[in-house]
Amino acid sequence: MSIHVTCDHCGAGFSVKDEHAGRRGKCKKCGELVVVPAAESEPEPEGFVAADGTGEVFEEVASQVPIFAIGAAAIAAVLGSIAWAAVIYFTEYEIGYLAWAIGGAVGFGSVKFGGRGIAMGVVAAALTVVSIFGGKFVSGYVLVSEYITEEIDSQMNRDFFQEEKTVAWNFAELPDRSDETLSAFMVSHSFTEASSQAEVSAEQIQAFKANNVPWLEMMVSEKPSFGLWKPRAVERAKEAMDSILPEVVIDSVIEESHVIDLIFLGLGVATAFGMCTRGRKN
Repeated sequence: MSIHVTCDHCGAGFSVKDEHAGRRGKCKKCGELVVVPAAESEPEPEGFVAADGTGEVFEEVASQVPIFAIGAAAIAAVLGSIAWAAVIYFTEYEIGYLAWAIGGAVGFGSVKFGGRGIAMGVVAAALTVVSIFGGKFVSGYVLVSEYITEEIDSQMNRDFFQEEKTVAWNFAELPDRSDETLSAFMVSHSFTEASSQAEVSAEQIQAFKANNVPWLEMMVSEKPSFGLWKPRAVERAKEAMDSILPEVVIDSVIEESHVIDLIFLGLGVATAFGMCTRGRKN
């Protein structure tokens, strides 16, 4: 049998097992205190959650992780990540309190749209972590990319242009394109960190054929002027860096994370989780 309970605050109806008669709980809809009466009634499709700190569910309770709550928390996380990235980019400083605020914004977005309980708290905490590290990654990616672009542009000068022309003509004078010949060329012209031909792997030779041989052949066949060569050289260098830039930025974010960063990360996560689980319903 079950007991029908009506919340005096919001009028919501719940159905609980009769063994919980006389116990107190919180209304699943508004969170106000409700006392289970002794009278019995027909079961309702809703549920009721204990307020004694155990979080015991009297009846099967609908999930407290509604899609709108997840959406609101996700939007708050995205906006927080953008704000976090913008602050780092324009100031080149990480303001820890902003990371804490992101957790509060994610938690607020969740609770505002009915997301409560441990499950929603875990979702909010995860979104907070993604938001904070996402902002650090985006700002780091942009800053490193700009720095690399400036460095590449400054290095692609006339002296480097003349060096590439010399290397290209040396390549054109090779007697053949065998792996042995190419490995010797790679060592002598610093296309590899290997100090001898024997140390050059087959994978390195194949990479040289795919990435460097076409460029060297272009330098010989087209004989570009410095004005035509530079933009192509800059773009080629940027493409090579872009392929490894995400890994470089991730390593940088991890290496530059200090104790204070972890403290504010923890505060943000705890805030988001706490807002969702305070007076939890599941």
